[in-house]
Amino acid sequence: MMKNLYEVFDEFEHAKTTQDKIAILRNNATYALKNVLEGTFSPNITFCFKKIPDYKPSDAPIGLGYSSIHQELGRVYLFQENNPKVNPNLSHKRKEEILIQILESLEAKEAKIYADMLMKKQHVKGLTLAVVKQAFPDLIKA
Repeated sequence: MMKNLYEVFDEFEHAKTTQDKIAILRNNATYALKNVLEGTFSPNITFCFKKIPDYKPSDAPIGLGYSSIHQELGRVYLFQENNPKVNPNLSHKRKEEILIQILESLEAKEAKIYADMLMKKQHVKGLTLAVVKQAFPDLIKA
């Protein structure tokens, strides 16, 4: 069964050594994890938000969120600067509305990871660009 990203990050934080941390990332190398890490750490990806708009965190029980980060990462391109797939008529206000809908549909912990990715900073102890590059050498292209 696929773990939620916050479960992977909790396990990562409790690992004792860098090698254990790398192994946890590699053992959980899902589409979502790799995309969150790339979005967070790649200098080639920039997002159009300077701050996350106010939203109401979901109170859904764990595992029963309306959506999942795995599903919602398919729309993250909407928030990337200069992404050619984004309609040039899509206003910043509309992007905020879409982001709020996404964040409110996710479990609260997943919404925080998604928002942190957009802010280019995951609040996970020990999760650095260097560790990500060791775990996935081809993921971050500088």
